[in-house]
Amino acid sequence: MHEGREFIAMEYFPCGDLKARLQNPLSEHEAMDFLRRIAAALAAVHAQGILHRDLKPPNIMLREDGQVVLIDFGISKNIDHGTRSTAAGVLRGSPYYMSPEQAQGLELDARSDLYSLGVIFYEMLTGSKPYLGTTAMEVLQLHVSGAVPELPPELAQHQQLLEGMMAKSREERFASANDLLASLDQAAA
Repeated sequence: MHEGREFIAMEYFPCGDLKARLQNPLSEHEAMDFLRRIAAALAAVHAQGILHRDLKPPNIMLREDGQVVLIDFGISKNIDHGTRSTAAGVLRGSPYYMSPEQAQGLELDARSDLYSLGVIFYEMLTGSKPYLGTTAMEVLQLHVSGAVPELPPELAQHQQLLEGMMAKSREERFASANDLLASLDQAAA
């Protein structure tokens, strides 16, 4: 409060968000770098017991020094206090980036955010979303029962990594963002 007026101070991101950055194609190296940075941010969020539940390019802000900042925790959930939606039949999140279990209204864990990161990774590599439909329900159904999308031949070396994030069964995904980071480190070595 200042002189009877309320103010909110927020960080300014002159580089915008990942959605705007994706208007221009990313190189394979840039996509891998963003993947690592976003996974590290997710690891920090998950270490605090928080699920983001709405990870998508507009919620990933870019700093001038190359760091990423996750924003919009409006539907995030504390892992220790249950992770079901508050109302039966109400889906929370963005259909293009929603995990199969989130699309079905099931209990969520960190692997749901990793699925969303896998969708973003696919989009960073190819320039398009992995699942498209004429309605939100069609897109959600593809997340639940569609095959994990195949990367183009020139990016096939990343298919196993993509499947580790976008497997339909969360038991087949990376167990945590730290496990994903360890896999990226191992691949880089």
